[in-house]
Amino acid sequence: MRYLFLSLCFFLSLACHGQQALKGVFRNAELGIELHLSLAQDTIAVPGLELEQCYGYLRGEVNGMWVILKVKEQDGEKALVRAACDRGNDAQDLLLRVTDDGIVLRQVDDNYIRGVKGKKYVKLPKEIFLARHE
Repeated sequence: MRYLFLSLCFFLSLACHGQQALKGVFRNAELGIELHLSLAQDTIAVPGLELEQCYGYLRGEVNGMWVILKVKEQDGEKALVRAACDRGNDAQDLLLRVTDDGIVLRQVDDNYIRGVKGKKYVKLPKEIFLARHE
């Protein structure tokens, strides 16, 4: 019985650590991108939009704003989420994986987050590292 209780406590602590790891503000200064995230609850308000609750949003100088509307899968320190562009014309899946000092965001399949920089149409890299910022 004691072994069962200790095992349960261990697995619960792992689950809580994973949820805390997938929460916070993350930045990539080089690309000018910021990710606000709270995958445990959809309680984040998106600035400039009437949407009061979501799981987070990604915004940047190039890509505009992408809102995380759905958590499709979550397993410890990684999650598959569905994000939509603030203009509503594009949506895609993003894989978020926690590292020791931030989050790696990977665009799933052949989709890319695109935007305009100056007069050029650009795509963000398929995989982006965002450092924890708080």
